[in-house]
Amino acid sequence: MNYPDFIIVDDDNVNNFLCHRVIQMAFPLSGIKMFTDPNAAIEYLKSEFECSIKTILLLDINMPTLSGWDFLKILDELDTSITENLKVFMLSSSIDQHDRARSTGSKNVLNFITKPLTKEAVERTVRLLQEEERASISREIHDELGQQLMSIKMDLVWLSSKIKDPDALTRERIAGAVSLVDDTVETIRRINAGLRPPIIDDLGLIAALEWQANEFTSHTDIPCFFKSDMKEQEFSKLFSLNVFRIFQETLTNIGKYAKATEVISQIQYVGGIMILSIKDNGCGFDTNIKKKRSFGLLGMSERAALINGEIKIESMPKMGTTVELTVPIII
Repeated sequence: MNYPDFIIVDDDNVNNFLCHRVIQMAFPLSGIKMFTDPNAAIEYLKSEFECSIKTILLLDINMPTLSGWDFLKILDELDTSITENLKVFMLSSSIDQHDRARSTGSKNVLNFITKPLTKEAVERTVRLLQEEERASISREIHDELGQQLMSIKMDLVWLSSKIKDPDALTRERIAGAVSLVDDTVETIRRINAGLRPPIIDDLGLIAALEWQANEFTSHTDIPCFFKSDMKEQEFSKLFSLNVFRIFQETLTNIGKYAKATEVISQIQYVGGIMILSIKDNGCGFDTNIKKKRSFGLLGMSERAALINGEIKIESMPKMGTTVELTVPIII
């Protein structure tokens, strides 16, 4: 994807100036629009916004004329042709955990960013946007290309039934074409799962985690028990994807390195915090040694940061390992 443009909506001129400088340092070719009046920003979106360009909206929460949450309500009422390429990030100095959790749980907000905006945070927002682009490509592959291939297969089968007394070469060619379609469908499923596991969209995050635990057991013969005291929720797509990938990466590492005979995983919801824990009874390791990098901690920590979460790993040699993801979220 090309780098996105940015819209900043904040009543603080100084913050807007600093955001402009940071964005320019990170992505000098990106267009930047700034508004101290949120109502003026709404009017711009209605009349002048080039909705075909991927755009990141950095939205303050506490503004005197219109709060960020009220801004989002108005945004929801706009035509989808305006908002489909507009991705919202709450940018605030609020220390209220409710605001952070509300951002994480909102299907219309990709993330919460704490002021002041940094170059690293800007780069992280673009990576999040790229993740969503991958999810969009995944859906298009599944909905369009998959259906077209199945139509081709059905036509081949129909043609085969209409040919009277086909010779051996004709039968072989038709069978080969059907087999090729089947192989292509399987390849698409594999690519699709890499971009975004379809089960998340089909059944939701909790069911996807349970499915992944069962898949791990079937492929490794290591029992993996999963339970959740949270019911299925409509989480944002990127929240669900990053939680799933952290779970998936942890199980992959257990299968490769832990020499475990059992894995216990669970989701709990305590005081506005979602806790995903994965505990194995394997060989463990010394967390003070840099070897822990091979456990994928850096990648998982980055994914956790994308959803305002935190990864903790507790382990000792011969005592197993516990990986814990904590994320503030409102349900």
